[in-house]
Amino acid sequence: MHKFNITKRLLRIGSLFIVTVITLFSNAQVHAEYFGFPTGRSANIASLPSSSVEAGVLTGDIGEASYQSFGARFNVRTSDEVMLYVDLVQAEIEDFDGLAYGAGFFYQVKGVTKANDFAVKVSYHTGTLDESDTNREADGNVLSIEGLFSGQKIGESNLRWYANFGIHKFDFEDDYDDTELGFGGGVFTDTSFGEFYAGIDLIDEMTFGLGVRYHLQ
Repeated sequence: MHKFNITKRLLRIGSLFIVTVITLFSNAQVHAEYFGFPTGRSANIASLPSSSVEAGVLTGDIGEASYQSFGARFNVRTSDEVMLYVDLVQAEIEDFDGLAYGAGFFYQVKGVTKANDFAVKVSYHTGTLDESDTNREADGNVLSIEGLFSGQKIGESNLRWYANFGIHKFDFEDDYDDTELGFGGGVFTDTSFGEFYAGIDLIDEMTFGLGVRYHLQ
């Protein structure tokens, strides 16, 4: 009976999260692009440092086009439940490349499960890419709303796992406008100076990313 009540509670929380996400996107007028990093962290916000910086790379596909990016992120924990971050990324899509930037936050929701931690992630990124052989430009942005689960160490290793799911809104100035469900996950591990992480995401197409995080405080 106790397990049944927990299952009902998780279903209610999941349904509320999905309905909220769909409602937000149905009323949003935004543009789109990947322009970010794998999640690569714990959903237990209180366990994270007060501030950190990280560098990462992401590679994969957007539709039928190849995509690569690398950049930096700065994180600030403002409370035991909230982590804010800003990104600066050099991105390349086929023959287009340029700088992109964005910001987001994690908000931990406690009590969703007893064994694992859960947080909501919201982010927005924007950028302008130039075609190398012409004067053409492509402006794009991406709005994402995701749920993040993370757990304890995997077996006897120092690796810990995370899993994320959510909705991503895409829209380019050349009439590309789409909304995609996204699923992903990966691992992260402590180092002497911070953390290392690797992750895979499926948002229409597959992307793979790596990153290293340095704890400032």
